Amino acid sequence: MIQTRSTPAVARAAPAAQPSAESLVSLASHAAASSGQVEVASYNLYWWNVKKNNRWGPLHDVIRRERPFDLIGFQECEDVAAVVRSSALDGFAHYQGPTPNPAPIA
Repeated sequence: MIQTRSTPAVARAAPAAQPSAESLVSLASHAAASSGQVEVASYNLYWWNVKKNNRWGPLHDVIRRERPFDLIGFQECEDVAAVVRSSALDGFAHYQGPTPNPAPIA
């Protein structure tokens, strides 16, 4: 389930290969300063389930339907770049957490 907080959209940042988490926060801060509001979405992908059942298309469709948002965070995601690319999030910078995950599900 995607959770969002609705506010007016702002301009998108140019894509970057792998920005730091700090630079993503800076982009969001700049967007907020420009318009005063940023729309944020959080989504638990249940990666293990999507991967096991090969449900990539429905996953990407859900993300596409939730736009517009300015920042989206994914939980349980092994390949942020692939999700961003396949969900048509052109113009979104992304950051992948550490691999291997230092805190996997027990």
